[in-house]
Amino acid sequence: MEARSKKVMDEERAGIVEFFQSLLREDVSWSIADEYPLVFGDSHFGIVKIDPQNSGFLAGQIEADFSGDSPAQIFLIEERGRLLAGLATLTREVEINLEHKAKVCFVGSVVTRPEHRQQGYQRDLFVALDGACRKASMDLILLWSNQLKFYEKLGFFLGGLQATWSSELKVPLAKDSSNLRSVSLTSSGETHFKSTWFESFNKKIMRVSRNSEEMRRLLKIPQMHIASTQNAYALYGKGEDFKNVCHEWAGPSDEVLLCLEKLRIEFGSLSLLSPGVLHSDEERLVVRQLESASYESRLEYLSLMKILNSEFTQDDFSPERLKYPFFIWGLDSI
Repeated sequence: MEARSKKVMDEERAGIVEFFQSLLREDVSWSIADEYPLVFGDSHFGIVKIDPQNSGFLAGQIEADFSGDSPAQIFLIEERGRLLAGLATLTREVEINLEHKAKVCFVGSVVTRPEHRQQGYQRDLFVALDGACRKASMDLILLWSNQLKFYEKLGFFLGGLQATWSSELKVPLAKDSSNLRSVSLTSSGETHFKSTWFESFNKKIMRVSRNSEEMRRLLKIPQMHIASTQNAYALYGKGEDFKNVCHEWAGPSDEVLLCLEKLRIEFGSLSLLSPGVLHSDEERLVVRQLESASYESRLEYLSLMKILNSEFTQDDFSPERLKYPFFIWGLDSI
């Protein structure tokens, strides 16, 4: 009986992955489970189905096991056995300063079948998600979208601060290019994971809490290239979300700059992300060298946020005040 139950669940999860694949990544050669390994690649992700005809879910009666075997939960609307809309969530503990961690629900892969749009399904999903997150004592919900007006009606606001650095000039980033021989450049799936990279990531402030096995899986995301030394790495071109962008880097500043220089030479130009407010001397040294190499920065909001814990206020995450210099290293694919 247990074996049959597992088979049924495996088949249901496979159908859910295919639903998101068909709406989000129909024209790519890889599986969405490879691009979002901690969500769709997790064989134990939770499933929460919403019935919009049942007003009970509006009262917060949704059961989502955020403390179960998987940090991923998929919220879905299904009618007569056919999936109509859905979204994915990933629960992460985030260090927001040296003394405080927050429990954050990241939301992504928000989809509705084209023929079922404008029927309020996404609003229904987010109402259910809000109730489930409050029940699980989440502090914040974060997501990325250009539909600002829609999400403002649901209580979200723009917050946090990040910088995107770019330059059309061919100015070297590394002071001593002879050391480039120490930099390895590999594509995802071909990289031999080093525990020192995980240690470098873990030294960062404002980062998600993830283990080394999760990081190992994230380094296999399609399309990505990894420039690395013994103690530093820089990730470039992850999946469809970060084409032509270095979205994560960590390690001693001199080695990080060598990794960035390797990427610049290989791909001709380089755009990369950094915190809008710098948290460490290593970050400051890297940014100082970017400025010296005539890179220009564009400051922008980190994400849409919704506060669930009354300990926080919207002003805490406003770029004008920033009680918490909110930028999150290691934002996982979702």
